[in-house]
Amino acid sequence: MEQIAWKDFERVELRVGTIIEVEDFPQARKPTYKLKIDFGELGVKKSSARIKDLYSKEDLLGKQIIGVVNFPPKQVANFFSEVLTTGFYLPGGEVVLAQPERRPKRGETGVTKDARRLGRASSEVWYIPSYGRSIPAAVFDRTVRERAGRRIVPVLSSARGGAVLSR
Repeated sequence: MEQIAWKDFERVELRVGTIIEVEDFPQARKPTYKLKIDFGELGVKKSSARIKDLYSKEDLLGKQIIGVVNFPPKQVANFFSEVLTTGFYLPGGEVVLAQPERRPKRGETGVTKDARRLGRASSEVWYIPSYGRSIPAAVFDRTVRERAGRRIVPVLSSARGGAVLSR
């Protein structure tokens, strides 16, 4: 696994969005949906997501997801995906969506932009405005490791050197 600097991670704009429309996407090579996702002040964005194995169209309506909103648009067949919808691969190859544990407002930024460091070294604390509380860095790191035993991956496959980095 290649390590990146914190500064690199800060450039990724993670936002919470609510799925407001779902369509089949028969032109895609693998079973895929076209999604319209409301990101609040950022507006409604389109995304293609290979999540048909676990989700019906009805299941997805109103569901909150975590999306990367600052990648350039990517063409998938005859569709331009504006947002990378994130998820995790299960052992059988299905993709489960990455979702917030609680229901923040649409367009809320992720820890990459919202968190402020307070304190230093082993007493480091993260303040997360969207939750209105401080969390010790050690607890935050442990919680993230426990909840994300797998690395976070986008929902679609890519031809970029075998890496799964597109939407």
